[in-house]
Amino acid sequence: MDCANTCFTNYLPRLLQSMGKPTDIEVGIICVFHPFGKDMKFHPHLHMILTEGGFTKEGKFIKIPHFPADAFRRCWQFVVLDKFQELGLDPKIATQLYKDYPKGFYR
Repeated sequence: MDCANTCFTNYLPRLLQSMGKPTDIEVGIICVFHPFGKDMKFHPHLHMILTEGGFTKEGKFIKIPHFPADAFRRCWQFVVLDKFQELGLDPKIATQLYKDYPKGFYR
C-alpha cells in the first residue's frame, strides 16, 4: 500500500504539469488491500479511491477529471520493482519483468 501511495504521489505532478495545472496539490487517497478475489481464491490486489482533484496550498480546488491508467501502470511497475530490489531482488529478475511486461504489470 505504501508503494501505491508513492507511485501516485510521484505520478501526479507529471500528470498535472501535462494538463497545465498547478503541480503542488494535495489529493485524498484511500487504499485498501484485498487478499482474495470474488471466488475467494488467493488473489492479492489493491483498490484505490481518489478524490477527483485536490487543493492547492492557497485552498483552491483543482479538478482532475481523468487519470490515464497506461502511464500509472508503468509507474506502479517501477515503484514495486524498485522496492523489491531494495529488499534484495536480483536486478536481473527486475530487468526480465520489464521485458515481460512492457506496458506495466498488465496483459
